[in-house]
This record gives sequence, structure tokens and C-alpha cells, in this order.
Amino acid sequence: MGIGKKLIKELFFKFEELGFKTIFVEVLEDNKSRYFYEAFGAELNLLVYEWRDISPILL
Repeated sequence: MGIGKKLIKELFFKFEELGFKTIFVEVLEDNKSRYFYEAFGAELNLLVYEWRDISPILL
């Protein structure tokens, strides 16, 4: 349906309006609430996605 793409595009238009040039998203690996932070022994695997130039998204 393209809903995610539409949402991110709207976000990026707003970010551009606010003057942001670089954007990143932090994503926890295999989320699933991570078994309530690995039953308190919490270890974190983190993926970071970054857009250094959002202008191609805005086309």
C-alpha cells in the first residue's frame, strides 16, 4: 500500500523544513519487546540507519 513510504516522505519534508540535513533511526534487533530487556540482564544489539542526504527521497 505504500503507507510507510508516504509517512517517511512526509516526515522528511518536515525535517527539511526544520533545517535537518542528516537523519538516523535506531532499531533494536528483532524487537519483540526483547523479552522485557532480556529478563533484566539486558544486552543491546543496535542497528542505525542514516540518511546523509534526504533530497532523493523528496523527489
